Amino acid sequence: MSAGSVPPGAPRRCVVIGIGNDLRHDDGFGPAVVQLLREEGTVGAEVTLAVTDGEPTGLIDLWTGADVAVVIDAVLSPTDPPGYCHELRCEEAAGLTAATASSHSVSLGSTVQLARALDRLPRVLVVLAVVGRDFGYGPGLSALVASAVPAAARRAVELVTASVDHQLRG
Repeated sequence: MSAGSVPPGAPRRCVVIGIGNDLRHDDGFGPAVVQLLREEGTVGAEVTLAVTDGEPTGLIDLWTGADVAVVIDAVLSPTDPPGYCHELRCEEAAGLTAATASSHSVSLGSTVQLARALDRLPRVLVVLAVVGRDFGYGPGLSALVASAVPAAARRAVELVTASVDHQLRG
């Protein structure tokens, strides 16, 4: 059985992963969403909440064996306004490159491609990527990016809740 498959009747494992560095302004978006989820307690114990700097092996370790992984990150965009949130599925995320989308030295797209080659992708991978404006040094999100945190948290809850509800009906 591959690392990404779930045997029939097995409990589903969901993970919400915030990527970023809260000391690089808008790069702290992912950790801010995870922090809000922790504070609100809106996800159950069956959902793992994690924060990572985006280092590929650590990220892959976090989602390996997950039925659903929701990855939250800040991205660069030459066309979309700060605070705009993209929702990407696995294939779309695999196309992200460091030069066009990520503030990290290794792109999320490269990490997805590596995980695929190693057979360590989650069954379902969704990336919530908000467009950032300021990735300079210092704490605090820009106002437009900060205003996107609650919506991203709600969407992450919807995605993992749908998986858990499916398990209960299954």
